[in-house]
Amino acid sequence: MNLEGSYIYRKEVDWSLLHEGLTIPLRHLVAFKSLLDCYPLGLGRTVTMQLAGVLYPAILINQKFDREKYSRHAEVVQIRFSPKTGLPGKLQQIFCSTYEYLKKARAALEKRKIFVRIPETHKEFFVLYATSQPDVFSVETITTYELKESKSILSCLAEEEYEGYGDITRRDETAMILSFL
Repeated sequence: MNLEGSYIYRKEVDWSLLHEGLTIPLRHLVAFKSLLDCYPLGLGRTVTMQLAGVLYPAILINQKFDREKYSRHAEVVQIRFSPKTGLPGKLQQIFCSTYEYLKKARAALEKRKIFVRIPETHKEFFVLYATSQPDVFSVETITTYELKESKSILSCLAEEEYEGYGDITRRDETAMILSFL
């Protein structure tokens, strides 16, 4: 199945994403199935995350757990990354608004392990796309600044302009492929 350029998953930024990685929901596993088929449970496969033109190594893993004891539990597939790769630091830099909010909220909780909900006005997103290479994933980020800027631009448009804003029927007849990679 060719998923090149396909949207895989949009994850709301949280503490775990900014430090360790993310869990892929069951409904989004189709993009990872072929990568995990030949790997035993609990054994990870190296994949690459491409963010702003930079490649970061990560581990794609189908978590091992007692499937007899938890027979009704769905598979748990995660993409994990180490601080040594630089990706967590880069994400903390990009999502600085969420990171600062979470740091303050966690400090106020004084070591109690409670999930911190981020207000709608501060939510940011990590978006994962497939590429032509099965073990490389493209990452896009949506920050609060970008959301506010988009909202500001769209709120200034007349209804007619807004309805035609994302018109996919527009064509650029001068567009062409100059070379293949």
